[in-house]
Amino acid sequence: MELNAGRPVANEHDPVAEAAVAAGLGTRRASYLPVAPGWRRYRRMVIVTAVGWAALLGSVAGGFVVGEIFAGVFAVMFSGRLLWDLVRLRYFEERNRGSRLELFQRGFVVAFRGEVRAFRYDTTSVLQNIVRHNGYGTTIGITYAYTCTDVTGAKVVVRSGFERPEEWGPAIQQAVTDAQLPSAAFAIDAGQRLDFGDLWMTSGLVGSGAVSVAWSEIEEIRVRDGLVSLRVAGQWRALTTTPVRYVPNFFVFLALAQDLRRRNISG
Repeated sequence: MELNAGRPVANEHDPVAEAAVAAGLGTRRASYLPVAPGWRRYRRMVIVTAVGWAALLGSVAGGFVVGEIFAGVFAVMFSGRLLWDLVRLRYFEERNRGSRLELFQRGFVVAFRGEVRAFRYDTTSVLQNIVRHNGYGTTIGITYAYTCTDVTGAKVVVRSGFERPEEWGPAIQQAVTDAQLPSAAFAIDAGQRLDFGDLWMTSGLVGSGAVSVAWSEIEEIRVRDGLVSLRVAGQWRALTTTPVRYVPNFFVFLALAQDLRRRNISG
């Protein structure tokens, strides 16, 4: 299931609030409305198309002129693209009507196309995929996608169709880390092994598959080229070839890894 955005509609009851109560999420902290369709960016295209059609009709009425004919051909081509884009925008606006994202004390709720999904920070698994789109040496856009596990165990993709994803995305990641880090640290101290997708860790080692490194040997942990990398004896090495976007609750893993590295160095 993929969640995008639409405009909220007023209901006699609030299904988002009801889902939050049922999941025990506590008080509401923030609410994010859908991103409005970008109708304004098509204004120039509409004007250019109208001018082209006017030139074509003028050419037909007053005798064909080469320049006006070219303008007319251009207008016809633009019309097809414009119509397609406007129909698409209208379709997505109607399809996603009623969507919204709300953050609560102990989780968050997403409403989409009549479905409402609740997520608890202390139990959800989050995969983060943030992609920067570059052109001519500059960032021209950023897309956000968070694959989260809801209270029923279903995976839901929450995309950047809601306003300010650069705000609610980190807020969710931080809340998940705050909720799950204490129990993860307790499990490690109790001698358990924790798995984060392809990565695993114990109180003495961190590894992937059969490859492992002692915490006492690690000088630094960092994400390099989208991979978890360790600096051992002055040399950087990737712990796994799996990108961090496929590591569930990566921020919990990273916070715990930093703590274990510091403890082993000081110990």
